[in-house]
Amino acid sequence: MNTADSVTEFEKVGCVLCGSSEHELQCTIGQHGLPAHVVLCKRCGLGFLNPRWTEERYSRFYAMEYDKYYRTYLIGEKGGKASGAQVQPTIPALVRMKQAGILPVKIDSVLDIGSGSGGFLLQMKGVYPSAEFYAIEPSRNCQEVLRKSGITLVSDTVNSDWDKSFHEKFDFINMRHVLEHFLNPLEVLTKVRGSLKENGLVYIAVPNSAKPGLPLLRYFFRAVHTYYFNRPTLLALAQRAGLHAEFILEGDAFNRHELVLVCSKGEIINEIPSAYAAQHDVFAPIIKHESSFLYKLKQVVKKALGRESNNTAD
Repeated sequence: MNTADSVTEFEKVGCVLCGSSEHELQCTIGQHGLPAHVVLCKRCGLGFLNPRWTEERYSRFYAMEYDKYYRTYLIGEKGGKASGAQVQPTIPALVRMKQAGILPVKIDSVLDIGSGSGGFLLQMKGVYPSAEFYAIEPSRNCQEVLRKSGITLVSDTVNSDWDKSFHEKFDFINMRHVLEHFLNPLEVLTKVRGSLKENGLVYIAVPNSAKPGLPLLRYFFRAVHTYYFNRPTLLALAQRAGLHAEFILEGDAFNRHELVLVCSKGEIINEIPSAYAAQHDVFAPIIKHESSFLYKLKQVVKKALGRESNNTAD
């Protein structure tokens, strides 16, 4: 990929949560040397990219380039052919909901947004064998695997009007480490609410920007992460979309640095507390760490040796 993107491939945006245009620049370069102009909203404390790539540029990246950075297991030696789904040994979402006493006994339809190669859905088939399984996924490599696995592809992007054909369709919607990738997460969550059944649940998991786990071995700031959520900002965003948190988790044995909300339909709440001061204090050592000469040198050496950790879903 050519990292010297033209100015026309970038756009400026305001805070999607509170609408403020007052923000503080944190960094300009992120993981893999890709542009990551991270800012922190001075009003509510939401971190986001500004300027960021345009929707068209991101669409090309996720369709054609994302896998070579983050899903190298899908890229074969000849022609970049998909080799199959990567299935994890357990499903944290189900374990966590069972422990919280909110695991559905019966599920008829499941949507996985940002499904990747379908590892989550394949495991869900074993737990809910009679359910219908749907996915939203932009990667062409992954789409090939999903179709072979008998999973219905709803759309290749959340930015389409996919929700209009699936009004109150789903019992369960999975959104693990995808919300932080979207251009308008509020709009996406509003679509999700409309496509949930009355008693449906949506599982949202994101990297917790309040607990990043320093020292970091890889860049925390990334071009693919358009948003950086902490508990107050994620909860406020969900409430603005009309989603009520049934369960909130900030790290456990599965992932100490993950923030999880399990939500049902609720009333729209527009209360937005400020998390600016707390988030600013967390970002400060990250910026210092990632801008240091020694850290940058380590990244250059790792890349030269071909040891960058690419097989991550986010």
